[in-house]
Amino acid sequence: KIQAKSSARHSYKEDQLNEKIATIRRDIAHYMQRCSFAEQGSDEEFDFESLRIEKERLEKLEQRLLKRKEQIQKRKENLKPQHRENHRINLIEPDARFTAKHNGLNYNAQAGVEDAIHLIAAADVVNEPNDQGQFIPIQQKVEKNISKDIHRRYTGDAGYHNLDDLEELENNNIDAIIADPTPNHRSTKSKPTSNTIILKEERKIERNDFIYHPEEDCYECPASDKLKPVRKKGKSTVYRASECENCQLSKYCIPSKKKIKQIHRSHREDIAERMSKRLQTDQAKQRMKMRSTSVEPVFGNLKHNLKFRRFSLRGLNNVRGEFNLMCIGHNLNVLFKWMQPEHFAALMNTPHKIIKQHIAISKNILAVIITKITRYFVNPYKLELQ
Repeated sequence: KIQAKSSARHSYKEDQLNEKIATIRRDIAHYMQRCSFAEQGSDEEFDFESLRIEKERLEKLEQRLLKRKEQIQKRKENLKPQHRENHRINLIEPDARFTAKHNGLNYNAQAGVEDAIHLIAAADVVNEPNDQGQFIPIQQKVEKNISKDIHRRYTGDAGYHNLDDLEELENNNIDAIIADPTPNHRSTKSKPTSNTIILKEERKIERNDFIYHPEEDCYECPASDKLKPVRKKGKSTVYRASECENCQLSKYCIPSKKKIKQIHRSHREDIAERMSKRLQTDQAKQRMKMRSTSVEPVFGNLKHNLKFRRFSLRGLNNVRGEFNLMCIGHNLNVLFKWMQPEHFAALMNTPHKIIKQHIAISKNILAVIITKITRYFVNPYKLELQ
């Protein structure tokens, strides 16, 4: 996350916006009343010009608040019910998202980084609060910038894990691994965990202690009971056990308010299970380990070495251009480093195709920046969100 230019103190929840709108409407009514008194020949002296200016200012502010109210209502439609009440919108910079975790207004910066010398192959900025659904757009930007390569491999952290992206990666035969945020929820073992182990450890039974039998469409628990499908619920199927009452593992398995074990299985759970199995291989573990030394150092360089912790422009389109400019600076520093004597020999031994790809990366990002600068000089007001 990178901080937005605007301050978070102008961020309001929907009920706070309603209060401000009501206050402004009372003020407008008050000014209208004073104008009416003046027209009726009141003895009190009035500055009509000042009254008119103040009334217009309040009316503009009212329209601005109504627009922000409409925007926050639309954004709430895409939020989980438990997050809607406390969701806020900023009056000055509505594109930025208020996040208490990151202490203010932020944008979500994305980057696709080449793992050998840390060149940024693709970059973007979004105003989503998390990385869900951002893996495929960045992957597509990488292929657009440096062309497609069937041997290219991608790696993403757990924040990118969602079934839509995993399904698209499978359908397009893209070699990618994405860390699973809930590995304990995947039933990928060949047999259930032994009840002896659970009794010895006295621990809670997780989903991965069960196994799923696709041919029978049922789960098998550590006590060898079968959980069979009983009903459909939205995009998942509910599986229910039948012999929990006298089971010695029930206190480790069933929530206190329940009497029988149930499992909700997504209709696309098999996609997540296949990814989970891949993540357990030695090759995948090595790739995930390499990721921590490729992407993270790039953001560390941008934020700490280059001091890029806050945007200077407002609005999503403008901060995208600013972030692209910082990525160009990073790439130029990387290329300059590799032109030094101690790295020059290694650079010369690099395949010509890879060098051309690295050049293409910066040329494409630079073209984006030139376009944005041109638009700025044609219409400088586009740099400020109205």
